[in-house]
Amino acid sequence: MRRILSFAAILLCTVTPSVVTAHPGHGADGGGYNLQHYFSEPIHLVTGLGLLVVSLLAIKMVWCFVRSFRTNASALPLVEGK
Repeated sequence: MRRILSFAAILLCTVTPSVVTAHPGHGADGGGYNLQHYFSEPIHLVTGLGLLVVSLLAIKMVWCFVRSFRTNASALPLVEGK
């Protein structure tokens, strides 16, 4: 199973950039690779904001998990070997 997941991850990483190379009009004006393009095009803006939201949610989930583990770990009874 692990081998199949590794293969799927490699395939996804290899195929995705070739499918999503550019949107229509990208580079037509000769300025598709500057910073202004990425902040002014709605496609890049929506994708960037989506990634930001997902990243913040992931960080929040990990932080809550670690925090709950730390607070609940001290309340766990110590089990002595039998």
